[in-house]
Amino acid sequence: MRVTFKKTFLFYLGLVSAALLLPSACSDSSSLGRSDSSFFSEEEWKIIRSLAAVPAPPPAATNRFADNPLAAALGQKFFFDPRFSGPLVNQENFNTNEGGNGLAGQAGNPLDGAIERVACATCHNPSTAFADSRTISENVSLGANFGQRNAPTILNTAFNDFYNYDGLFDSQWAQALNPIENPDEHNFSRVGVALAILQNHQAEYEAIFGPLPNLNDAARFPQVPNPPVFVGQGRPGDSAADPSPGGALDTFDGMTPSDQQLINEIFANFGKAVAAYERLLISRDSAFDRFVAGENRALSADQKRGLKLFIVDSLCVTCHSGPNFTDNRFHNLGVKQAGAHVPSQDQGRFGAVPALLSSEFNGTGPFSDDPAAGARKLSGLTQDSRQLGQFKTPTLRNIDLTGSYFHTGFKSSLWDVVDFYNHGGDRSGFAGIQSVRINDLNMTETQVNDLVSFLRTLNGAPLPSNLTSPPAGIPFPPP
Repeated sequence: MRVTFKKTFLFYLGLVSAALLLPSACSDSSSLGRSDSSFFSEEEWKIIRSLAAVPAPPPAATNRFADNPLAAALGQKFFFDPRFSGPLVNQENFNTNEGGNGLAGQAGNPLDGAIERVACATCHNPSTAFADSRTISENVSLGANFGQRNAPTILNTAFNDFYNYDGLFDSQWAQALNPIENPDEHNFSRVGVALAILQNHQAEYEAIFGPLPNLNDAARFPQVPNPPVFVGQGRPGDSAADPSPGGALDTFDGMTPSDQQLINEIFANFGKAVAAYERLLISRDSAFDRFVAGENRALSADQKRGLKLFIVDSLCVTCHSGPNFTDNRFHNLGVKQAGAHVPSQDQGRFGAVPALLSSEFNGTGPFSDDPAAGARKLSGLTQDSRQLGQFKTPTLRNIDLTGSYFHTGFKSSLWDVVDFYNHGGDRSGFAGIQSVRINDLNMTETQVNDLVSFLRTLNGAPLPSNLTSPPAGIPFPPP
């Protein structure tokens, strides 16, 4: 059953009078002859003000290095360093039309192919608001292989409660770990991370986290080469893939539990350093922010009409609320699983919850710096069939720079995105039940244009170049 705009608006506002929901003059340009104080009602201004002025990030309780400047500086090096990546797998990496990560002549057997070609900055491009600008419409991001989803922006992710489209991680630092061992992304290993830190970042690491163990002791720690001897070497579960007679090759599984714990601690610290850097990537001072602060000319007439559509008629603000333009919750928008490399099924939040709760790197685990805080966040979280096909509401800040859009990357422009919502999403081809908040909006083409025009006012001021560039000595982009 679909609900009306008015019911949803009342659900969101609670205290806003029904008079606010009378037909507005959003599409009537003559209304802009009045002052903005009359164009927006006082109740509308309350909502508008609630969307402006991005605050300082909240504390990151499970990461005691989150606001350590030395950790952030090291994390920036980790973020840009492609030496935390293994072999490229998909041959389309050597096709420039796909935004591939390889060089001509490097294709071949995955274990003999190009290595050290993927960094975090590969799919989170600083020049396009730290999103994957290479992703073409109806496609997903390409790391070592094509992944399951389109890489989103990491700007303002310090304000997230959960991370990834499906909320698979409960902290920034835990999220930073998964791509490293994902065979579709960095295609690397936690043992490889430890060895790469030893080889390239030892002094800086030890100044923050303390001495590394003797990782050169081959009797205790696998000396995993890059590329590895076999796929997955250096990751948990690698003994099952060991092709040698009797499992004679070095594996993570073959280490003692205490040495495995040491490797895991280094791996967790890698994530905590990356998270400390990402906490600095905060987008502020958009044209919208300046308008709310009193700079009336910061928005044009069509952008002001679009803002009114955003908070009243289209009800985008129901889910895209607060200064980061997200409710940090999960919803089923009705996005079909379609595209050349898009998986046929994606369970979204439903599939992520069990993995989150069982992860050794969640906020309650042995590598958390505040397990009690982690436990409070995860308290009461269980897998529920209503989570099927739900994905996290993304921030809209810098949205004009971060296409392609949605977790499948199936819309290439903001106009296409708004048109998708205007027609109530897809009717089939996705898991679960579409949210009752998704309705046919019946906006005119002019209204769609106005709403798109407003969304473009959410691009923030450029970040300092020292935060968006690879530090000295880091080989990025790869030669």
